Order: sequence, then C-alpha cells, then structure tokens
Amino acid sequence: MTEGVSNYQIFCILFLGIAGFSLMGLPKVIAEHMGTGGWVSIILTAVIFTGVAYLHAYLAYNNKDKVFFDYSKKLIGSFLTFFFSIIYMLYSFAAFTLMNRLVADIIMKILLPNTPIWAILLPMVLVVYFAVTRGLSNIGRLFEVTFFIVLPTMFFIHLIMFTQGEYVNIQPFFNASKIPDYIKGLQYTIIPFIGFELLTVIPVTKSNNKRLYRYVTLTPLAIASLYIYLLESVFSIVNTNEIVYYKDALAVAIRRIDAPFLQFLRRLDSLFFLIWVLSVFSTLVIISYTTVTYTRKITGSNRGIIPFIIFTASFFIGIMIPEYDQAEKMFDYIFTYFGVIPALIIPLIVLTAMKVKKNDVKKI
Repeated sequence: MTEGVSNYQIFCILFLGIAGFSLMGLPKVIAEHMGTGGWVSIILTAVIFTGVAYLHAYLAYNNKDKVFFDYSKKLIGSFLTFFFSIIYMLYSFAAFTLMNRLVADIIMKILLPNTPIWAILLPMVLVVYFAVTRGLSNIGRLFEVTFFIVLPTMFFIHLIMFTQGEYVNIQPFFNASKIPDYIKGLQYTIIPFIGFELLTVIPVTKSNNKRLYRYVTLTPLAIASLYIYLLESVFSIVNTNEIVYYKDALAVAIRRIDAPFLQFLRRLDSLFFLIWVLSVFSTLVIISYTTVTYTRKITGSNRGIIPFIIFTASFFIGIMIPEYDQAEKMFDYIFTYFGVIPALIIPLIVLTAMKVKKNDVKKI
C-alpha cells in the first residue's frame, strides 16, 4: 500500500519545507538589492513559481501512487531516470548538509556562543533522523501540527513589530525608476521559493482529489504573503540602510521589540527563536526525507542502514566546513545556478515525454 498524505498536509509540507529556512536572511538580501520595493520582486517570483508548482502537481496527479523514480521509467527510460534521480539525490543531500551547517552556526552565534559546532549539529541530525525514519504519513501529521503552531505565532510576533515600528521606514512602497532593479532582483528571490521538487517523492494517492492543484498552486502566493508581511514588519523596525549590515536581520529586529503587556514574554526573541528552529527543523526533515527516498530507489534497498549512512555523512561533512561564509557561498552557488535543473528542466523533460506518449496512444 502506498504511503500518502492529504492535500492539506502537502500544502503544509511545501509551505514549511520551502519557507522555513529562508526567513532569517531574507530581509538583508531584499534591502541590499531592492530596498523597500522588494515586495514587487517577491510577487513576480511567486507568479513564476505558481507555474512551477502546477507542473510538479500535474505530473504527480497523473501518475498516482507513484513517485518520480517509478513513473518516469515508463516515460523517459531507465537510464535517464537513474541519471535524474542521482541529480535529485545529490541536490537534496547538499541542501540538507549545507542548511544544517548554516542553521547550527546561527544557533551558535545567537544562543550558544561558546558551544563547538559539532555539539549543535549532532542533536539536530539525530532529531531529524528520528523524524525521517517514521515514514511519510507521520511526517505529514508532523507538518500539519507544526504549521498550526508556527504560522499563528509568526503572525502575532510580526503584528507586534508593526505596532512598534516606524511607518516612514517602509516608504516608498514602490518606485517606478527602480523597476529594472526589481526585475534584476528576481535572481535573489528565486532561492527562497525553490523546493517544489519535493513533490517528486510525495505520491498522490486516490484520496487526493483535484483540489490538490489548488493547494499546490496557492502555496507560492501564501509563501510570498508571509515573506512580504515579515519584510515590512522588519523594515518598520530597522530601516533598509541599516539592515544591510546584519546577516541575521530578522533576529536583530525582533530583539528591539519590547511588549510589557505580555509579562514574562515581553522579550519576544526567545519565542521567535523557538518558532524559527521549529520551522527550520521542518525544512530539514522533508529535504533529508527526499535524499533518503532517492537513495533507496537508486540502490533498490529499503534497509535502515541507508538513512544512517546519509545522516552520518552529512554530519561529518558539516563539521568539515570551517566557516559560515564558506557554507553560505556554497549554498547560494548551488541553488542559484543549479536549482533550476531539478525544479524546472527535469520535470519539463518528463512532461514532454508524457505528452508525446499520450499523443502516440491516441493515434493508435
């Protein structure tokens, strides 16, 4: 029996899997390259990725009870299937390893300054490992609960930020003379939307009806709404001229908030870090699950040793990267220049093959 998740759980997986990691550094990137009008670039990127999301949803829905590795064999042959699957495996492994290293470094600098990086990485890897080995159905339930906790809490925190921010800091909303900058800025807003290739390891079952398209295609717009809401609240506290100097701009802005009416929670940074770690944990879970799934498909083995090997390798590679800046450069390079291959090019090749085969059947 195919292990599946509901339409709503797929939405939660995509939302947290894509948006969870990008929140911390996004304000600096937008302020540096686009300014207060960066919301335009975010909306344009969301529109583009609505098409990408639909493409992945279409392939999954028309090949029910199968993941990419299974249905692509009939469409493009075993050789290309193995080749593309190896790309997906290496891509997701690199994403998981680099994200883990970056998150561990942020936690060390903000919360645990005197802790060695391996001591932060190890518990992170172990917790994610446990979640991944529980299976897709349990991951779906985990994301459903996490989404219910993370989103309302973020909305509440950033609402308080708006009440204490300065309206002048988020002006001008739009500057017509900077339209070329908004368009150029798409290269910086692509990474925060990459991740719809996660659908290649989530089988659509008979319980998933056509509303799946609605849930999946609304995800980029929902993510864009979160990004814009977050950006404007941060910019209202820390203006764009100052924010470019902080890699953890979101954390800097939240530290400046004081909410006396919340009593012991008047300092919101502790609550924020808890929610941020929870959202990042979700991202790491689904990306590592992708790596494990492709590795099992490629090797033809479901043995439990495979996740152990993957997580062990990720841990040791993570501690071998000496500095945060190096990990960040590697991450940006991989996802800027190679992210389009698993996100768009491979599914387009498979879609073309599927359409050709359907036309051949009709002619017969």
